[in-house]
Amino acid sequence: MSFVETHLLTIVIFLPVLGALLVALLPKSEGAQHKGAAFIFSLLTFFASIPLWTGFHTKGSWAFEQKNEWAPSLSFSYHVGLDGVALLLLMLTTFLGPIVVLSSWKLIQERVGSTAWRCSCSRRRCWARWRRSIWCSSTRSGKRC
Repeated sequence: MSFVETHLLTIVIFLPVLGALLVALLPKSEGAQHKGAAFIFSLLTFFASIPLWTGFHTKGSWAFEQKNEWAPSLSFSYHVGLDGVALLLLMLTTFLGPIVVLSSWKLIQERVGSTAWRCSCSRRRCWARWRRSIWCSSTRSGKRC
């Protein structure tokens, strides 16, 4: 077996992380590059997951099982595998990834600011900022919010 065949599940798991790191390194002013990289990496992840679907045969309880000892003295190990339900959920997720990126392409282009702040702050602070921005835009008092 080749390296790709034995580590295919790991590749599918960490390929979106690699894409996110690439997007983080791109200049902030280049919105089209961010979207393009997100689409390409979501497509690559989907195409990498297709062999998981076609080659699914359980040997015991898990398919595509991989176990690596990292620090045996500390009992750290990396252990992944697929069963039938996990395979269906993985395929659904990788199939919907490119669709979600394409469907939000124009929306994010029109609302770049709201998307940026949503991604840059915690959920609680985002909700407070959103409420404050709605309240401030609805009042016509001229006060600075």
